[in-house]
Amino acid sequence: MAQNILRDVPVTKISDEKLGLETYANALSEFIFYCDTPVTIGIQGDWGIGKTSLLNMIVESLGQKKPQFYTLKIETWQYALFTREEHIAFSVINAINDGLLKILDKENKKIGDEKKKFFKKFAKFGLSLADQIIASKTGASVKQAGNDSKEDAKFDFEDIADAIKQYKDEFKNLLEILIPTQDDDAKRKVTERKLVIMLDDLDRIKPIRALELLEAIKNFLDIPKCVFVLAVDYSVIEQGMEEKLGKSAKDFYGKSFFDKIIQIPFNMPLASYKTDHFVMSMLGLDYDKENKVYRRNSADDNASFLAHARISDKLGLTQEHADYFANITQLTTKNNPRSIKRLVNYSNLLKLICRANRKGTSWGILDAKIVYTIASLQLT
Repeated sequence: MAQNILRDVPVTKISDEKLGLETYANALSEFIFYCDTPVTIGIQGDWGIGKTSLLNMIVESLGQKKPQFYTLKIETWQYALFTREEHIAFSVINAINDGLLKILDKENKKIGDEKKKFFKKFAKFGLSLADQIIASKTGASVKQAGNDSKEDAKFDFEDIADAIKQYKDEFKNLLEILIPTQDDDAKRKVTERKLVIMLDDLDRIKPIRALELLEAIKNFLDIPKCVFVLAVDYSVIEQGMEEKLGKSAKDFYGKSFFDKIIQIPFNMPLASYKTDHFVMSMLGLDYDKENKVYRRNSADDNASFLAHARISDKLGLTQEHADYFANITQLTTKNNPRSIKRLVNYSNLLKLICRANRKGTSWGILDAKIVYTIASLQLT
């Protein structure tokens, strides 16, 4: 008998979303469409709360607007796995550069070899600078960083301010090629395209590296026509500030520091989640709005937790039953989608054990409730 094991993967399409996030995704995409730039939006919430799903939905919603925006989505944890951790900030900036160059190439925009060469040089320069900072623990000479790089990566900078300025100027030039400035300023706010850069999984890298990445974004890419959308857990940034600044400085400056980097904070709407619809979907039933009941959503009648609960296909399961499962789930998981999937998977395991020990005995809705409650208590 096939068993429905829920995978811990984010939603990729709005039509597949069950928590009720579509309204928020559309509102955020509308804000991005009309906002002045540069601006940084922080999608804030605990690990596993659904931030990646919301980012995916915003991308889809933006894609339905005219003119369509250019979007880059970077999963920062990959750079924590496959590069030296002190290189994360520059590695992500380089990934943004590469993404922009690919968009320009796809749009058949001619940028010239010199500009491409500049960003290759800057990448080597940045990684060399990161090495020096880590080695010295007290800072580094930008000029020396350039000298330590390969010959074709040298920069004649006297200080970091010049390095940032030249980088920003070159990045602005690329954006101007991709998104030419229009003459009518009043019209531009509505019709001008934007580059929307999404950084995900900041809460999966070390707190101090996440903080350094936010600082790098602010210093290097705070540029008109750019919108940054960051999926971030504020507690992770707090830990990073404490590591870097000390506890007293973090307590004094922490919130102001965060507010300076992120202009538009958005907290995941945990209290508004449609937990009943989401949980029942995970258990194998979808909500029928017309008849106000829950019906089977799987072609494989043996796959879901409620598969053998003798639910009439005509009547379905009433809201009263759904509320029971939703309330138990809320007490156990605090509405965290990742934790809900873990609970449902564990319940499925207990169901298999229970039915194996009760061969020939029917499996009713009351049995399902008891097993689900036991699983919830064991995971609390």
